[in-house]
Formats: sequence, structure tokens, C-alpha cells
Amino acid sequence: MTPTDPPDSHTRLQLHWIIQVLDAFAKRHVEPEPLWRHIALRREDDAWWSSRAPSGTRLGLRFADGVLVLDAGAAGLTEIETEARPLDDVRRRVQSLLGKVGLEGELTLRDASKMPEPSIQAGGRIHLDLRALRRLDELYALAWDTLVERRATYADAAPVLLWPHHFDVSVMRTLHAGARPDGEDARTMTWGFSPGDASYDEPYWYVTPWPYPADPDLAKLPIGAWHTTNWVGAVLTWSVGAGDADAVGAFIDGATPAVEGLLERPS
Repeated sequence: MTPTDPPDSHTRLQLHWIIQVLDAFAKRHVEPEPLWRHIALRREDDAWWSSRAPSGTRLGLRFADGVLVLDAGAAGLTEIETEARPLDDVRRRVQSLLGKVGLEGELTLRDASKMPEPSIQAGGRIHLDLRALRRLDELYALAWDTLVERRATYADAAPVLLWPHHFDVSVMRTLHAGARPDGEDARTMTWGFSPGDASYDEPYWYVTPWPYPADPDLAKLPIGAWHTTNWVGAVLTWSVGAGDADAVGAFIDGATPAVEGLLERPS
């Protein structure tokens, strides 16, 4: 699977906002997990799904058409259209449907100041380009499949997850466990895919260390480049090959030992 053109940023930003409804559902109704994993999404049956509430209910989003899906278990599936509707109408519709299956409570979307493109959050209507949605769906499917395969080679890797805040899908591997319960002092490596953000206005893959080296001596990469502004990591942008499965594989294979080397150095 190799998408030929990047999806337009307008559709990507609109989908990023819609996914905040799933984020709000998880924060309200899903039992908390360490490292906020309860708000992350997983791919199943061509949709991205939240974790289940204690009742078994979950909320999903099909990237290919921008439709939300409420899975209420024995009560069945309900599709919620988003096209041409204000985001708050979508939020209230989901909230109402949840109330009918016993999940009461306000769904609160993320603060607009912490998100890109606040226009639809402020009352504008959602308008999605189906062609761009399908490209995004292909890219995220490629990311999921690639990362699931990568994770299978490491017994110490965390689950592959999509994070609603940054809209990236990633998997983290712990190389050295820390002493803190929250894991913030652990040495970790993350492989991931972003559809574009403040760092790059195009899709890109990344391999990052944590903690970031203060004064990194960065080895030459076979493909891709190093990013060092605000964060440190190897990146492969769309213009260099982020939409090509073979290029992505070569990038991950080359960047992984380079990032491992950064983490093996004394802090």
C-alpha cells in the first residue's frame, strides 16, 4: 500500500478535531490506565476505537468516511454522521446516545488553545474531502501494520496506540526502566507516524529517544534526517518517502540503532 499524494491539511485538521469526541468519551467513561493509555485508540475492522467503558460500550471513528460509530454491545451499533454538522452538535448527539445506554455525563472537548485550527470547535461546520479521507485512512493503516509488525520483534514494547492529542500513532519500547512509578525517568524509544503538525506540515515518520540528549552527536542516517528543534529524533518526511512502505521500512531499520546508541550513552 503506497498512497501517491499526501492528504490535504484541512481534512487532516478537521478529522483531528472529530477524534476529540473519542478523547472526551474515554476521559469521562473509561477506567484510567497508566500513562494515559485509556484515552488512546486502537485499529480494528477499518475503524479506530476507544477502550471500552465498564459497561462494554466503546466509540469508534472510520477515517475513510469520517463517520463515528457507537458500539453499545447488545444494544448494537449506531452510526453518527459528521459531515456538514457543527462539532458541538456531533458532541451533543454522541452524549445523548450514551445517555440512552446508561452512560450519563458531559463530554468535554479539549481546550481549543491546545489544538490546531479552532474554527470548527468555535461553531464552524465540518466539511470533509472523501478523497483526502481515504488517503489518510491508507496512511494510518500502513502505520498501524508497520508498527504492529515492529512491535512483534520486541517483547518489551508497549501496545501500538493512536493518541488523540497529537493525532499520531506510535509504539514505545523501554530500554532501561527507571525508579519512578510514572516511568518518566525511564529510557525509552518511540517509533511513530504523524499526519503533519507544527513541526512539519506534511506526513512524517519518526524515531525518538527519551530523554532527549542535551548535546547530541548524531550519526548519519541511511535515509531521513535528524530533527533537533524542540525535540530530538530521526524523521522521514513525505517529500523523502513517508508514503512508501519500502522507504519507511528502510528508515526504521536505519534510525533504530542510531537512536538506541543515543540512549546507551551516560546521561
